[in-house]
Amino acid sequence: MVFPNFISGTTANCQSSTRGYSDVVAITAEQYLQKQGFLWIWTTYNGAEWTKTVYSNVLAMSNTKTGLSGGKYRLKTIFTLTDKNGKTEKITVYSDSKSV
Repeated sequence: MVFPNFISGTTANCQSSTRGYSDVVAITAEQYLQKQGFLWIWTTYNGAEWTKTVYSNVLAMSNTKTGLSGGKYRLKTIFTLTDKNGKTEKITVYSDSKSV
């Protein structure tokens, strides 16, 4: 899950969370604050990327980026879930976009 309305003024509060089934033993989340650029292409904004790994079936992470320049932003999160047999699944989630 990625929380909507994550931008206030020129600050982005990037929050992502997920819960796996009980046989999930590890979750990695990669967060990217993206800005829409030329030809509507989304790129990671000025070093705003974070990674967190937990060895359980619940993950929550929160990061902040201040001083955003004008434009349209969204939060992209890639979750990688690993079960007790070593099988992995990737899930990519995008927030709604918001303009600064």
